[in-house]
Amino acid sequence: MDTHPQAVITGAASGIGAAFARLCAEQSHDLLLVDRNATALAELSRELAGRYAVAVETRVVDLASAAELNALAAAIAQRPRIDLLVNSAGVPQPAPVLEMDPARLADMVAIHCTATVILCRAAATRMVARGQGAIINVAALGALVNMGVLANYGATKSYVIAFTRGLGRELRGTGVYAQAFCPGHTRTNIHTSDDTHYIPEIFFSEADQVVRASWSAMQRRQTVCVPGLRHRMLWLFAKLGLGRIAWRVALKAERLLGIKSVVKPAPAPPRADAS
Repeated sequence: MDTHPQAVITGAASGIGAAFARLCAEQSHDLLLVDRNATALAELSRELAGRYAVAVETRVVDLASAAELNALAAAIAQRPRIDLLVNSAGVPQPAPVLEMDPARLADMVAIHCTATVILCRAAATRMVARGQGAIINVAALGALVNMGVLANYGATKSYVIAFTRGLGRELRGTGVYAQAFCPGHTRTNIHTSDDTHYIPEIFFSEADQVVRASWSAMQRRQTVCVPGLRHRMLWLFAKLGLGRIAWRVALKAERLLGIKSVVKPAPAPPRADAS
């Protein structure tokens, strides 16, 4: 696996991670796909290897396990080449903090924060040695637009943004780029069906669309990518302290216009490694 660019993608079995895997394969990247869902990972590997002339490796890893995370980091650090790292693994927050299992909350911190840092360090070390490379850390629009819900999820994704910004500054002059990717609500399995959280249909995007926006932002070396005009407008309103007002206006507008009024995300599995 030396002739093609090399990409490592976590949370690759579904959602945004799978969309990144498909786009990288389309762009002739050989792949190392990481996820804890062995069945879905194998299916995606067969799909990409059959459709594109690229090599696909898979590694089943639970990033909440320190031992498994460190083993993956060591394997990445030993690779002769890595051109792109995408940290897309994630854990949803289906309920308020006080209603959640403490172990689930700890997993969220481990996967969103600890794993991101450890894998970035391993990959960036190889990239700096070669004088080139790119890192995309999947955060969330909700970390930029505080809607007052999903406290642990929002806090961990805010960490991802702050870390990525700081890492990018540390990597200046090395040829290595870092992006905090902040998609809004995307049709993946990361969300939950909590009846208290209603999301305007206008704020939903498709995974392949937002991933292509991230790819374009990478070409421009943009540090924070918020895909979609409506999401960037929501971010702007939030900066002005009007985020919740914009949200309510969108809900009312959809009801008045008869646009599929309000939708709730699909139920999530007990734990998933795809954002």
